[in-house]
Amino acid sequence: ASASRSMTSLRVALGLLTVVPGAVTEPTTTALRRSVVWFPLIGAGVGALAGSMAWLAGVWYSPLVAGMAGVTSSVLATGALHEDGLADTVDAFGGRGSPARRLEIMKDPRVGVFGVIAIVVSIMLRVALIATVPHDQVGQVLIGTHALARSAPLFVLVSGVEPAGEGLGRAFLGQPQRSTAFAGMVVAVVIGTAAIGVRCPILLAAIGTASVVIAHGSRKLVGGVTGDVMGAAEQVAEGLVLLAL
Repeated sequence: ASASRSMTSLRVALGLLTVVPGAVTEPTTTALRRSVVWFPLIGAGVGALAGSMAWLAGVWYSPLVAGMAGVTSSVLATGALHEDGLADTVDAFGGRGSPARRLEIMKDPRVGVFGVIAIVVSIMLRVALIATVPHDQVGQVLIGTHALARSAPLFVLVSGVEPAGEGLGRAFLGQPQRSTAFAGMVVAVVIGTAAIGVRCPILLAAIGTASVVIAHGSRKLVGGVTGDVMGAAEQVAEGLVLLAL
């Protein structure tokens, strides 16, 4: 039964974080909360794909093209999930009015100018940074980066900030989410250390600090955290890790 629950939660994580066919796309709340332990492992898989594409592109083309290949492949693999969260969050944070009004902006499917700028800056930054990674190290760097970045939503979940609205953020909060989230952080450190070395605990601390700051900023601006805020935290974490490396 335990193995079956683990496989179900893995398929839930796949369905939530990627476009992999055959994953669970309509999970129960319990399965959704259990799935967070797999987030860094799913991130490592996305990083392996991105690293492979960047490495292949670097064989024939310039480092800049390699960076573009790495970022594009990760965006396609995730269905631009995190980029969408970043755009919605920045639009809401940059909006005017009450927290309720900003939350409405966050839920609006249309992307505003702040959101567009955020996506462009995020993609340009990641492309430029990946281009600076030595060709023979790009695979391991992107595996570690994506694994560690998927710990950012876990820090948002354990930040103590309540959910805003009735979306994904509310579905994630509660038990057994907290203990499972901490287990996911351990997974992130293990994978990250194997990929990029002993700097991972320091990087995880930086990710945790940034994610908690984002979560508390979200409480002030929109009344709590949402799934979009988790996605935004992941994007910030990717940039932080690549900048540090």
